[in-house]
Amino acid sequence: MEGEAFFRVVIPPEGVANPDIDLDIFLFDPNGEEYASSTNGGTDEQIDVTLPENGTWTLYVHGWQTAGPSADFTMYWWTISATPGGNLSVDAAPDMAELATSGTVEYSWAGAPAEWNLGAISHAGAEGEEDAALLGLTLINVDNRP
Repeated sequence: MEGEAFFRVVIPPEGVANPDIDLDIFLFDPNGEEYASSTNGGTDEQIDVTLPENGTWTLYVHGWQTAGPSADFTMYWWTISATPGGNLSVDAAPDMAELATSGTVEYSWAGAPAEWNLGAISHAGAEGEEDAALLGLTLINVDNRP
């Protein structure tokens, strides 16, 4: 990964045909260190990484319990760039945000495919200010799967 703000990998329960199959996932950072794992009972696995280190990450899928020597599965993954862009647009938002308060942000997603989509609205300090760096993300999850 290079210049990403967020990474997510998921194997949802419906990602395996047989509900008795139990798959787990293990994610290792570019230094070969285990960063995170998801070892829920059954298959319902998710790992999130905020501001992932640049480099090659390695993901292992472990068949804790399978119906034989292998198991078919569907895995989803998303990377969200640290640079704004894409087809998720903020249509209306407050001019400023304040910690520990809430506000309404209206957004639209043009051309979202008939799949599971993950996007983000980034929050940063004002341009030209010392704290103009990325302060956080609000994740937008749209599931258009049939």
